[in-house]
Amino acid sequence: MVREIYFRDSTDPKYKPNMLESKNKIEILLSKIRMILFTNRGEVLGEPDLGMDLEDYIFQFNFDETDLRKRWNAQVARYIPEQTEFAIDMNVQMESDGVQNYIYLFININGERYLGVKI
Repeated sequence: MVREIYFRDSTDPKYKPNMLESKNKIEILLSKIRMILFTNRGEVLGEPDLGMDLEDYIFQFNFDETDLRKRWNAQVARYIPEQTEFAIDMNVQMESDGVQNYIYLFININGERYLGVKI
């Protein structure tokens, strides 16, 4: 049975305060995805290529969706061995109010939306 350290934060509505590890495969997969999304390359000792560097996109005016998808696919291929068991996909949407641009990343697992990030 696979076990991983429980990764949810106390601000998460699904946070369980007395949980130390998770056995749920989707929860383990989401932990790995969060680690990739919220980490900048070079922040994890021993894994200098782990992370999406999403902060790089915060002040960009010309957004390159192809580059973001390449980064995502490379991270999933390298750090998520469960990719053979689950269909993991990232949907990118961009909105603008005329002043600011917003990028939304939606993570789908087996066709169901599980996680969203706003840049």
